[in-house]
Parts: sequence; C-alpha cells; structure tokens
Amino acid sequence: MTNLADFKTLISEPVTNTVGLGARQVIIVRHESAANSLRAAIGRIAVVLTLYESKGMEFDDVLLYNFFTDSPATATDWRALFFAQKEGRTFDHKRHSILQSELKSLYVGLTRARERVWVWEESGNGYTLEALLATSKLATVHKGEAIPMIGVSNREEEWAEQAQQYFAKNLFSEAAFCFQRALMPWWMAIAQTYKDRQEAIRLTEKDSSRLSKFSDVAQTFNQLAQEGQSKEDEESVRLLFANAGECYAVVEDHLSAAVAFLNARKYTATAHHYRMAGLFDEAVDIAKRYPIDPEVAENIIYTAKVEFTKKMDEFSLRKAWKLCNSKEEYVEFLLDHGFREQHIVFLESITAHEKIAQVCWDAGNYVEAVRRFSQSDDPSSPRRASQCILDGIRANVRLGTNYGNESDVLSKLFALSRAAILTPEEHADIQFLGAVVRLDRVELKRYGQYFFDKEDLRGALLALDAWTQSATLDAIRSARDDEVADVLLLCQKFGTVINTLVRDSHFVDLPRIQHVFGVSSSSSNDSAGQPQSQDIILHRTVEPSSFIHSFALLWADHRGDQPKSRADSPVALPVNVVDDMIRRGLLRRLNAVVERVDILARKAKSFEVCHQFLVNQQCGGRDEGSCWKDHVLERHLSIERFNSQFRLHILVIAVLNHFTALFGGFDERTRLIKQKIWITKLFQLCYPPTHKAGCLSDITPALIPEFSIAMPIVQCWLHEVFRSLRPTVQVKYFLTNMLITSLLATAFDYNDAVTYLWRGQWSLDPEFAFKNGLIQTNSKPAVGSAIVWLAKRTATRTNLGVHFLNHVLNTAEVHLDAEVAVAFAEEVCAQLILNHHAHNSTGYDYLSLPRSWIVRAFARAESPQVNGSMPWTLAACLDTFLSTLLLKRGAGKLQMRGSVLGEVSLAVRSQAVQKDPVVGQNITGARTTVLRIFKKLGNESPLRPEFQGFARATDWDEVLDALVESTKPSAMDELLKIRRDVEYPSLRVRFKAVVCWDEKDILAQLQLTPYPPVIALQSDILHPGTIPIGPEKQEGGASAKTPQETLVTEAPQLESIASTPEDRRSVAIIEAFILRHRRRAGGPIAAEFERLAKELEQRTQGYGLERCLLLCIRGPLPHVLAYILVLKRLSEETVQTLNRRMQESSHKDIDELRAEGTEVRRIRDTTAWLIKELQPSSNLYFNRRSANTVSILEIVERVRQIPELVHSLQGFVECPKDTDYELGVEPILSNRGPWASEMPTSGAADYVSAVLRLAESDDPSLRRRASQYIVGGIRSNVALVTSYGNESDLLSTFFKLSQTIILTPDEKTEIRFLRAVVNLDSAELKRFGPYFLEKQDLVGALLALDAWTQSATLDDMKSAGDEEVADVLVLCQMFGTVITTLVRTPSFVDIPGIQRIFGLSNASSNKATRQLQPLNTTSQRTVRPSSFIHRLAYILVNRGEQRRSRADPITLPASIVDGVIQRALLRRLNAVVERVDKLARKSRAFDMCHHFLLNQQCGGLDDGSCWKDHVLERNLTIGRFNSRFRLHILVIAVLDHFTSLLGVFDERAHLTKQKIWITKLFQLCYPPTHKAGCLSDITPELIPEYFSAMPIVQRWLHKVFRTLRPADHVQYFLSNLLMTSLLATAFDYSEAVTYLWRGQWAVDPVYAFQNGLIQANSLPVAGSAITWLAKRTPNRTDVGIYFLNHVLNTEVHLDAEVALAFTEEVCAQLIFNHYAHNPTGYDYMVMPRSWIVRAFGRAESPQANGTAPWALATALNTFLNILLLKKSA
Repeated sequence: MTNLADFKTLISEPVTNTVGLGARQVIIVRHESAANSLRAAIGRIAVVLTLYESKGMEFDDVLLYNFFTDSPATATDWRALFFAQKEGRTFDHKRHSILQSELKSLYVGLTRARERVWVWEESGNGYTLEALLATSKLATVHKGEAIPMIGVSNREEEWAEQAQQYFAKNLFSEAAFCFQRALMPWWMAIAQTYKDRQEAIRLTEKDSSRLSKFSDVAQTFNQLAQEGQSKEDEESVRLLFANAGECYAVVEDHLSAAVAFLNARKYTATAHHYRMAGLFDEAVDIAKRYPIDPEVAENIIYTAKVEFTKKMDEFSLRKAWKLCNSKEEYVEFLLDHGFREQHIVFLESITAHEKIAQVCWDAGNYVEAVRRFSQSDDPSSPRRASQCILDGIRANVRLGTNYGNESDVLSKLFALSRAAILTPEEHADIQFLGAVVRLDRVELKRYGQYFFDKEDLRGALLALDAWTQSATLDAIRSARDDEVADVLLLCQKFGTVINTLVRDSHFVDLPRIQHVFGVSSSSSNDSAGQPQSQDIILHRTVEPSSFIHSFALLWADHRGDQPKSRADSPVALPVNVVDDMIRRGLLRRLNAVVERVDILARKAKSFEVCHQFLVNQQCGGRDEGSCWKDHVLERHLSIERFNSQFRLHILVIAVLNHFTALFGGFDERTRLIKQKIWITKLFQLCYPPTHKAGCLSDITPALIPEFSIAMPIVQCWLHEVFRSLRPTVQVKYFLTNMLITSLLATAFDYNDAVTYLWRGQWSLDPEFAFKNGLIQTNSKPAVGSAIVWLAKRTATRTNLGVHFLNHVLNTAEVHLDAEVAVAFAEEVCAQLILNHHAHNSTGYDYLSLPRSWIVRAFARAESPQVNGSMPWTLAACLDTFLSTLLLKRGAGKLQMRGSVLGEVSLAVRSQAVQKDPVVGQNITGARTTVLRIFKKLGNESPLRPEFQGFARATDWDEVLDALVESTKPSAMDELLKIRRDVEYPSLRVRFKAVVCWDEKDILAQLQLTPYPPVIALQSDILHPGTIPIGPEKQEGGASAKTPQETLVTEAPQLESIASTPEDRRSVAIIEAFILRHRRRAGGPIAAEFERLAKELEQRTQGYGLERCLLLCIRGPLPHVLAYILVLKRLSEETVQTLNRRMQESSHKDIDELRAEGTEVRRIRDTTAWLIKELQPSSNLYFNRRSANTVSILEIVERVRQIPELVHSLQGFVECPKDTDYELGVEPILSNRGPWASEMPTSGAADYVSAVLRLAESDDPSLRRRASQYIVGGIRSNVALVTSYGNESDLLSTFFKLSQTIILTPDEKTEIRFLRAVVNLDSAELKRFGPYFLEKQDLVGALLALDAWTQSATLDDMKSAGDEEVADVLVLCQMFGTVITTLVRTPSFVDIPGIQRIFGLSNASSNKATRQLQPLNTTSQRTVRPSSFIHRLAYILVNRGEQRRSRADPITLPASIVDGVIQRALLRRLNAVVERVDKLARKSRAFDMCHHFLLNQQCGGLDDGSCWKDHVLERNLTIGRFNSRFRLHILVIAVLDHFTSLLGVFDERAHLTKQKIWITKLFQLCYPPTHKAGCLSDITPELIPEYFSAMPIVQRWLHKVFRTLRPADHVQYFLSNLLMTSLLATAFDYSEAVTYLWRGQWAVDPVYAFQNGLIQANSLPVAGSAITWLAKRTPNRTDVGIYFLNHVLNTEVHLDAEVALAFTEEVCAQLIFNHYAHNPTGYDYMVMPRSWIVRAFGRAESPQANGTAPWALATALNTFLNILLLKKSA
C-alpha cells in the first residue's frame, strides 16, 4: 500500500478518530491474496471480503479496494467503453470481451451497498471509468481534498447481528471479528474454531498435519460445548458436540466421537462410533435405548454378535445369545457362520447336553456323545446313547481295514455297550461287529450264514469278508471233506454277495452300507433321527479308513483339478467314480479269495485219491511227504466218499466262477485257464485209472446238496471251454480238451450239450489239419467223427467212433492224452457191446461188463444199425493201443498229462488190457482175434506179472481167468453178467450174475444207492423224449442229410464267425463295461429324470402327457439341475470362505463381509430352493390337486432365475463355463424351444389345424396348451403401426377361436386389448393406455397409446368440450412419457415382449463362442417384413453390397437397429406433438371471443370465420377459466416432449413453439377484459395436473427468457421479456429470481440507443422492468414508472397488450404501496378484485411512493392518447 495513513484515515470513525469500520460496512477486494495483504497492512480493524464472498449479502457502505488495480482489464479496455458511451465510437466486442466479466464483477461490488459505495484505487487504471461515472453524475471524486472519514460506530447488538450473518455465510474469520467487537468471547472462539476446521478440511489427505489439526479442532469444540452447557442454549451446545464428534471421526478417535455424539443426542452416530471403537456393549445399549437408523442398528447387532462369539467365553456367548430372539436363532447363526467350537461352548453354557451329544454324534465323536448323553436329564437320552454307541461301532468297523485291529475308540465303545440299553437285535449286531474286529472265524462263519439267509447283504459282506481273512482257507489242504465243503460253500456265498452288490447300480446307497465302505454322501445324513435326503447325490467322500482310500488318492492326484490330498485326509470324488472304485475293490477282493481257493484246492488231499496206493497198497511219496494225495484203503471207499469228492470239485468250480476279469488285474485268459484245469480235474475224477474209487457212473445228485446249484455252472464252463477251443492256438491239447468237454457235457446234461456240440466246426488251414492228424484218411474231420459218435441216434455212430480210434492210434501226428484216449475207447467198447446185444434176438441176456460200463453204455444208447465188422476193427485198434501202452511202440504224439508218453501207470495199462477180453466175452466172433492179440504179446519181451496171464492164455477160459485176476472186484465196481432167468450154478463163477427182465430193471439193479446216478438220468430208458440227433423225417417222407453225409460233402474248415478270438475279446470288453457301469450314460441325474418321465407317463395314461414336458424332462432339465448343483456348491464354498475371513478379520471390516455374506446366502438359499423344486422327487411334479401334470411354464419360470444368480455369484467367485448351462439353461430359456410361446415357423394353416386339434382334445393340459398357442399367435401377429386397422384372415381365425376356448382373466384382457389395437377402437384404447401405464407395462402402454393416436381422436380437439380435450391431451402426455422413458432406457429393445411389437428377433451369435457373462448379449437383430422400420432397414441394407427383397427379413447389427427404432419412435412422437400444436392453436376450447363477450355479437360467428368460443357472460365461472388454463398447460406439457432430430426437426422450431404458447398463456392470464377470468383466478386445486405440468411451464419461461437476444428480434424483445418475467414471478417468485437478474444482454450501445433499450438516465430498459419485479427493492416504484414513461415517450418496440398489462401491475402496486405506508392501512382502498390479489402478490415497496403517483398519471395520460386518440403510437 502506497499511502497507508490516508487509507486508515478513510476508514476511521470521525467522532472518536478510531480507525475501523462499522458493523454494516465492508471492504471488498478482488481475491483472497488481496484480502490477506490488506489484512496484514491494516490489521483486524475492518471486515475484508472478496467479491465472491460478498455475493448475496448487503451492507450500508461498501469500499471497493483496488478493484481496477487488480483487474485483468487494461486501461485501454476501459477507455474503449468511455469513448463508446460519450463519443459514440464503435465498441469492438471481441477485442474488449474481457469487459463482459469485469462489468459483471463491478456490478456485484456496486450492488452490495444499500447507501454508498466508496472506491479506493492505488493506480490509475480506474481513471477512465471514474471520469465516465463522474460526468454522468453517478459518482463523486475526492482528489486533492480532505480525506473523508467513512467509519461509523455501532452497538454491540449490531455487531452480534452482523456476526451471525457472516457465520451463516461460512465467513468464520469475519464472524469472529464481529463477535470480538460485540464482546462475545465464547462465540468468537466458536467462530475461530469453525475457521480452523475449515482450514483443516482444505488440507489434502497426504498432508501430515491434517489429522493433528482435526484433533485440535475436535478438542476445542468439545471444550467450548462443555463451557456453554450452563449459560448457552441447549441447541447450540449440541451442535458443538456434534461438530466435535465429526472431527473426532475424521481422526478415527471413535470413542471420543461416540461420547461427543452422545452429548449431541446424535444417537445413530453414537452407536456407530461405539461400534467402530469396539465397545459393542455401549453400542448395543444405545441401539436399544434410543431411536436410531434401523439399518445401523441391525449392523451393530450383527457385528456385536460376531465379536461376542469370537471371544468364545461363556459370558460373551450369552451376550450374543441375548441379541437374538431365541436360542434356536442363535444356534442357527453359529452354524451358518462356521462357529463350530463356539457352538459347543454355548450349548455347554446352557447345559444342553442332549444337543451337544447330537453335535458330537454328527461330528463322529461317539465317545464324547455318549458321555454327554449320560449327563442329560432327558428321559430319552439313555436310549439315544445306546443308538449312538451302536452307530459309532458301525462307523468304526470298515471293510478290510479294522480286522484284528481294535482301536482305542472301538475298545471304549465296546466297553460302553456292556452297560447300554440295547434291543436284542442291536446287541446281536454289536456281538457280530466284535467278532469282525477280533476275526473270530467260528462266529464269523455263523454270522455269515445267518446274514446270507436273511438276505442282509451288508452284514453278509462284512462277515464273510472278515472270515476270508481269518486264515480259515488254509484248512482246505488238510481238513476233512465236510469241512472243506463248508469253506467252499462260504466262499461261494461270499462271491454271491459281492456279485449281487456290484450288479446293483445303487448298491452304495443301501442302508448302513456306506459305513462299511468308509464313504459318505454329501447330501445324506445317516445320523440317528435324521432322515435321508432326497437330493440326487453327485459326490461321495472317501474316508481315510476306507479300503479304497489309496485308490481315491491316486485318482484325485492324477486328475489334478484339486489340491494334492494327504494320506490321512478324506477325498471327495464324483459319485460314479467312487462307486466304480468300490465295485472294482470288491471284485478285486473276491478275485483274491478265488485265487487262493484255486491254489489250495489244486494240492488238497480231499480232491484226489492216490491210485497207486489204492492199487498196490503202497506209495513212495507217502513216506517222504512228496505225495499230497489222499491215501485210502479200498475198504474205506464208498459211493458217498466219491460223491463227496465230486461235490468238492463242483463247489470249487462254483467258487471259481465268481472270478471276474478286471483291467490291469485279471484278464479273461486267466479265467479260461482255470476252467480248463478244473474241467480236466473233474474228468480225471469221473474217468479214473481204476474204478475202485468210483467214476462217472457213480455220481448221484441225491448225495450232493449243492448239485442243482453248482451243476449249471459246470455245464456253463463246459460250454465256454468247448466254444473257446481253437486248433491253431494249442493243437497239442485241442483233441484232448474237445473229448473231455464233450464226454462230460453229454454225460451231465445230454439235452443241453446237443445245443452247441454240433455247432463246433473250426476253421483251419487244410494243410495244417492234415499235418496235425485232424483229417482222417477218408477226408473226414477227426473231430467230427468223435462228436458224431456221441449222437445217440446216428446210424453210423459206432463206425465213426471206431474209425476215430483207429485214426488216432495209427496216425503218428495226432496229439491226444493217453488217459482221455483210454476213456474214449472204454466208452466206444461199452457202446459197441451194448449195440451188439441190443440188435441180438436174445437181447441183453449174457451181457457181461463192469457195472460202471453198463450204466454209461445205456446212457450213450445203442446205435440204429448193427455193428457189422466193427468188433474186429475195434479189436485191431485195441491191439495197436496195447502195443503202444504196454510195449511202447508207435506212440506217435500220444501224451500223458501234457508230457510225451513214457511210463504209463499200472492202472491205465490195466484199463487198456481189460477192453479186449470184455469185447471177446460179449461178441464171441471176436474171441479168435483177441486170443491172437494176447498171443502176440507173449512173444514180446517179458511183461509185468499182471499181464502175463493174458499172454499165456491158449483158450478163452484162460483169458477170462486172467481178466478176473486183473480186475479184482470191489465194492464200487465189479464184472457183471446180465441174465433174464436165474442162472444155473456152475463150477467156476467168474462174473456176478444179475437177473433183470428189461433195461429199466437193469439200471435199477445196478444202482448202489436208492437214487439213480446222473449218467443214468441221461438215458431214454429212465427219461424218454430226449432231443433226437440224427436223421429227421421231412414232410415229403425224405430224410434230411445225416451228419455223416454232411461231413462227407462239406469242407472241413467251415465254422461260425461268432467264435473268432476278436469277437471273444469284444464280448469280454462289453461284459466288463456293463459290470463297471451299470447305470445310464447320462449319470445319476439323467437316470432319476428318466424314472420321473416314466412315472409321469404311467400316471397320465388316461389322458396323455404333454410332449414338450417329456422333451424338457429328458433333455435340458437334467443339465439345469446339474448346473444348479454346481452353483450351490460354489455358493456354499463362498459362504465358508467368507466365514473364515469374518472370523479372522477386524470388526471394522465386518460390515462389508456381512453385505457379501447376505448376498451369497441369498444365492445359496435360492439355489437350494430351485434344487428342491426341480429335482425329480419334488412336489412340483406330484401331489397336485388336479390330475393335470406340471405345466412347462412353471419349470421355465423357475429356470429364469438362474441367469440372475449366475450374474450375482460372479461378483464373488468365478463361475464355470459349464456345458450344462449351454445344454440346459439356454435351451429352456430360448424362444426356439418346443415349450416357447412363440408361434411355430410352420404355415398358418398347419398352425390353425394344430390348435384346433389341441382345442378339441379331451386332455385338459392339451386344451390349455391350445389356449397358450392362440394367445401366442395373436401376439405374434400384432405389431406396432403395421397392424392398425388390418385384421388378417389368420388374426380373424384366432379371434374366433379365442371365443370358444377357456382362457384365464389375464388372457381374456390381453386378447380384448389386441383386438382393440387391430380395430383401432379408440374408446378401448383410451381405457387400456392408462391401465398399462399404471401397471408400469411400457410395452402395452406403447402399443395402446400409439394405436390411439392413429384413431382420428385428435381431430376432436377442434370442436370438443374442455373435458374431452383435456382427456386427449393427458393421453398424449402419457404417450410422450412412455416413448421418452423407453428411448432413455439402455437396451430398451431387450425389454421382454417389446421385440414382438417392433417386429424384431435376435440373431443369436455362434453358440461355440457364447459366454456366460453377459448372459443376454446380442450382436445382431433381424427385422421382419411386418416391422414398422422394415422400409428404413431395407434402405440401409441396400446401400451396402448385399441386395435384399422388400419381403425378406433383414439382419443388421443390434446397435444400428436400436438406433433406427429410437429415431422412429421419436419421429412418431414429434408427429403427434406437431398435430396437437396445430389443432390446439385453432381450437375453440383454448380461446374466447372477447368481442362477443362485450358486445354479445360477432360478425365471424355467422359466417363461420371466427373459430373462437362464443360464451355469454352468465355462463362464465372460475371453474371454466381454470379449465382453459388447464388446457394451456397440458398443451405445453405435451409440446415439451418435442425432440430435435437431425434432418427432420431443429431446435429453432421448438423455441418458436415455446414463444407462441407462452404468448397464448399470457393472453389468457392478462385478457382484454377480466370478466372471463385472469391471472388472479388461477386455482391449483381445480387443476388435477397443476403440480405435474407447472414445472414444465416454469422451465419454458426460464428457457425463453435465457434465449432472448435484442439483436435477433428487437421488435419482440421487450414484449417477450415482460411476458416471461411477469408470468415467471407470478407462478413461482422464488424460482424466477434465480435467473431473472442474470439476464444481461450484450448489445452495441448505438444499437441500444437507436431502439430505445437505454433510458435517458443511461440505465438499460430491461433492467428497469426486471428491477420493478424485485419485491424489496427500495426504489422499485420509481423504476417501474420511469420504465413506463420511457416506453411511451421513446421509440421502443412493445406490444400494446403487454404494455397495458405491465401498466396495470404498476398501478395496482403503486396504490397498494400508498396504503401500505399510510397510518390507516388499507382502509378505503378501492380496486378491482383481481388487482388487489395481484398487488398483494407483488408486495409493497420498502419506501413510500413520494411523487411517483404524479409521474404515473402523466404516463397514463400519454398511454390514453396513444390508445384512444392514436397519437404518437
């Protein structure tokens, strides 16, 4: 400052010479820096404000300090203004544009003063304006004179009043200064503290001093509040405490903030900050004692519960409990938030031992659960404890892992069970489980049989599996036959149990069996008293104690989609994976048992007798232990013992039959090897070297309990082995195995054997066949000859059998076992002898054979023809056989049990020697040949003593003696002679004679027991009617080809293709797959829904089931449920994660976690509800009141919730891009599914006929479907614009059909509405438009109102009454609201149902690239030909490269289609607005003919040229006036929807409409005569739409006012200005003052003077008019009259009606002001009623009129001269 002393003199008080200004004086500077500099120079002696701070305030005196010095405008700019004003120079607006803002700032500074403005300048920048103001006599310059003292003194009250004003303006520093002058230190401190807080707020968060400043401010506020509690008003003190709390909150001193807010009685903030401080007791207390925000209270209660629960002590848990409504609610809270330990502690605190026990029980802590039950006083607790003990023992005894391993838990549970209250069944179960743990083989054997008989698979499996591990199987080698049989029987039952289980697709879900396997299902609950869930199980958890846990670990680690599992942790896997593991594990355990039985039985003495010991009574291996066979003396042999051996063999086969081929463990080849081994062992038992121990003829079913069970398995094995024989695979064993299987199969069940023996033609290379002796010299296959011999009624069977033997024994290339060859030769010899006697006249008289031979011979049966020369051929063949066996000559490829034929056992040789004497004895013609054979033997090297008798024989008696000596009769077999009569006694009885009369009698006599042997049962003698094999008679009498002929004519290599090795491998693979996957390919969910579909079909057999429902159930619905289950699992995992975070986080973070948890729990609960609703067991499908099934729409409505759930859940966790979503949710929600309500794409005729068929059906569901199709068809054919007044044939048909079917009320309403649209029924459409808008149905409202606007209803506006016109305008307003709401809505084209009325459809993107998020993205849309934008789309698409027909649908990008629709809708709206505007301007309801009203006549009334309303005065009422005002504002509301569109409508047209209707509204409010009503008569209560339409009117007034420009239309400028300002201040003065005084119109001064816009006093005319409207302006009356004088005496453009209205307002206000300042008040005031009302509205002036009435009279005189005498207009 250049002259500080002078400035201080200026601001001094003249009386006391005190430096300083008064309370209502102020220094105004440019900016804050100038204010700081001035304060620093002069000190705190006056109030210093910036221009900005002074806005809105008024002072008596204002001192503008350095306004021009600090101005950015230069002296040149100010001089330009001076020259333009004084010298008329042109003012360059662009060059000096800075003055626009500077003059505004100057205006602000000048108008702050009520009385005087002082300007202090230190530079010369202001000289120019100083000169301008001085010459205009607007300012006084003090230069070179004594400096005036402008300061005044004020009272303390005035300083206090001014301080409060500063305080209210947030000018706290100035307020503190004023409070100091008012001697109010406490308030001065408050203002200063507010100032400090203001400075702290301005600091950035990075400023290190910010928090300390807030802390100091908070403490100061708190201290001031405490000081003022006793002497100040309570409200001020509470405000200080509140400020303190807010500042404490900034520095996060929550405790201090809570105390401060409590003192301020801000209870919501108090509770919140107590909660943030961790003082939950206090927070809860505040929330309960005082009314606070419910949401805050809820958050506090929730957080308090969490924090109290975290502490885990009993006292805190009880406090948390008290915050809940009940114990049950708190327990649910604990469980839902994962507070497991706190749950136990809380239950202990309330001594709920029963519930604790249940929790322990559910957690698997059975011992603790029992202890808790014992502490409970509940009478049911002892019984529940017993159940818990039993459940615990069951849960801890697992298959394969607990055998012989009694854990501590089991020991405790077994000990507790001794004192428990158990039922007999439960006690037995515990005893059984104890036996399992102890591996008590005796008890396990008993329990295994017991559970097997009861068909308790769970108990039988556990008992028998434990029994197999108890070393019992080792007894097979050394135990007695009955003991071995018992072992094998239990093994057989074990295999039966396992195979029964694994063949059940749901075996893992059998009762209580999951405990045995050590698995659990996630959705089931096996606890006592808890019912099993009906949810479909998708996962199972494998416990560490499970016998498949190691496999589960490997599978989980190999899969790699979850963290690597520990060896002691449970593993959760899909249900099918776990079930397969259990299935394979059980089969693996069974195979292990089968393997062990196989190994042990092969070397068990019970299975094989040592024939060397039996024949010679000695065995070298017996003494040294190398012979493991049974050494039995002949006297101990019996048929029972033999059948016992046979029983063991077939039981082993039955056990081995349970062997299952498993990939990676056992293959099918292993099973086949076992079959061949045990079939061979069975053959050796049935065809032993000596018949003393028994043979095939001694097998008696009655002596074998398991015969009927085991023999079908044996027969199946024989079949399998026979069909598996391949010469090329093992030619060495081919013939041997073929003869073994065929001989046994025909002996056990001839009828079954013949079904496959004669189909075995093996394809092989002829050269290979000849090389290996498989083709005889007669080119017949050797195998065929052997098998055909078995055919009972084959004519040449005997010949073929002998030829086969001859070929085998005389060809050196045939591989055959010697024992098998002997057995076959024995069968051939016996059958040949039997055939000899059968064709002899004496019959079987003198038939001499061993007993076993006779039985088998009768079973093989005689041949249809005699032997012929076959006995001699057989004898020669036997000669060769004897030479081979006894002399070891020409053995060729004969073998002995797989080895080269060497030393043959004595028993085998004895059997070979016996055959020749037996043949000779029965066929006397062959005796010579037999003697010659024996004689030849005698010429060879010395024979064993057993055979020397045959070699020395010279006659037949000696041969018989040798035969008798070598065979030595035994109890099991002896030589017999069959006689019809009693034989005469002879000297030498060699054979035992048996007298029989017929064949049946022979077999009966030969039985060793009362029961027939199995071989005898195969003969026609005991069972006639067996399947005939051989020649069959044809219809013409000719016989079919015999097998012999077939063999001769057919090639030897023919064979069925089905027996190839490749086919056998395929069959094995298929069988293994079926064994592993006994379930539907779609998994358990698809299987359950398939069962649901079948059940629904059964229930609806009488009336049929809707096809689309079946498609949905069998198609996408299983995928939907699978996807919902995934969502549920994800939401549950997310809840658990949030629970962990909540337990680990600070209480400050709980609010956010709670919000997340609430949303995720909502998703979880919703998915659980959807699962319950959609799963196959849901009541949605069943338990319905009527016979109707579920509607597909009900399913769709539930599925619609899934996208929203996915979208919500994606905010917390990544949702999988699951194929189940694409295969389930999307098809159901698609509009292309068979359940969609859209009309099919088939032709209209097909559609109608289909609907007619459905409507005529007796099925209610089908008739309901027809209704839906009809409604959907009508919807699809009614589109916006194109359907109006255009009822097609298809629509007509649908409308007719809708009258004959049953519709819901909503459907009836919709059809009625759509018919009104098509027929353009204006009355119906008028009703439906508001109806849909009220329901917020934008689609229906748009269609109804758009159709209504096209129904010629708008034309009624010209002649209709006020009410009808108002109804039309209200509907148009609704139409505009609907369209503007739609076009402002993002993606409005995707609103449900709107595409149908637009004629659009979404062109779906490629499904392969479709993403889950966002779910409803659409890249393209198809515009149908019926769309109202199809023509525009056609134009757009034909501009490009592609060309389309006008009748084709057009596909365009969605953004383009949406834009076209948006513009088209706005264009339709603008068209309606234009029509309303045009009609309303010439509507009689809007204008009244005032000429007729005054004169009761109007020339235009007769000739029709006057369209206005001609009303008599007596018919006028205030209601009629308000009705016309209502119409005007409704038109404005309609026109407000006008939208400027490029190329169609511009904004200027809209502005023109605004000015026109503002003028019409002004003319209504200021009419030529007030008889019809005026502004004073507007009554909001009489106008229903007043409060909705008037804001639009006010907005129009504001906009028109702001757009007024003198340079544009100067002739209308003042008229429009006065109209808008008069109406704006009349309608809402408070709103008007926000913009009227901002209207400063820049105009060239010369132009302004030329057009009268500047008054003689250099003030703008517009400013004077607007200033008059300011209610509390002191000189407003003078300004108004001055304006009138200027207008009437100057070249000013102004409308006479507007001038008259303004004059009326000025006159009324001047008269009103006169009486307002008169001591008598309004006494004797005389004015029209309307004037008085408006005068009170305009208010009186702050000062009296003075000479204003005389000036007004002069102005009125001028006005009268103009209007009446038309002078100087």
